[in-house]
Amino acid sequence: MLVIGASGGCGLAACQLARAWGAAEVVAVCSGKNAEFVKENGATSVVDYTTTSIAAEYPETLPGDGYFDMVYDTASASGGGEDYFAEARAVLKPGGKHVFLNGSAGKWLRVLTGFEKKDTNLVMTKGNSKDLALLARLATATAAVLLEEGDPGYVVAGGAGAKVGAPAAPFQPLVPVVQVILPFDEQGVATGFELLKSRRVKGKVVFDVAGNAAGGAASARPEAAAPPAVLTKSAI
Repeated sequence: MLVIGASGGCGLAACQLARAWGAAEVVAVCSGKNAEFVKENGATSVVDYTTTSIAAEYPETLPGDGYFDMVYDTASASGGGEDYFAEARAVLKPGGKHVFLNGSAGKWLRVLTGFEKKDTNLVMTKGNSKDLALLARLATATAAVLLEEGDPGYVVAGGAGAKVGAPAAPFQPLVPVVQVILPFDEQGVATGFELLKSRRVKGKVVFDVAGNAAGGAASARPEAAAPPAVLTKSAI
């Protein structure tokens, strides 16, 4: 799996999900200074976009051949002039899936009119209770999680028809990575949007609507520091 924009909130979530579902390789596209950060959250290797490109790192990939089963792009068309669409298509395997969070007017029009390409999506999950239940199990497990038949990453093991669902790799529970929690007031909202527009946020910017939590950052690792009160795992 290739995750473009891996150090942002959505990119980090994708890295964590890919790891939890047992992806053999999770390649993160981000700046070199965030390399160790994304690896802590599931990436197995990094493409530093400040010094190289996806095409340069995978030059052997020919059109129609591809390398990745899935490309998840959180950066293209997000307001900073980024455009990874062509590179993403070049490294996507036949039958793979290209998922992106933003797109041109033409891409949105194709989605809204039902003419979206079969191997592309503008959303990562369907809005249904089964997906939410799976995310809840992944978020609340402490050491391992049993997947149900039909879940991504489900494997069959044992004899006499025995079925066991388990991640293919050592499991780490999903924990939202939060850079800062801000009060939900005029100054807090202004500060939050300035951070977002800076395009340098690692993880999520959270607004505390209820006024229960002090401003601060949440750790990416649950054993290092507990998430703030407004971001309890059970609330995910």
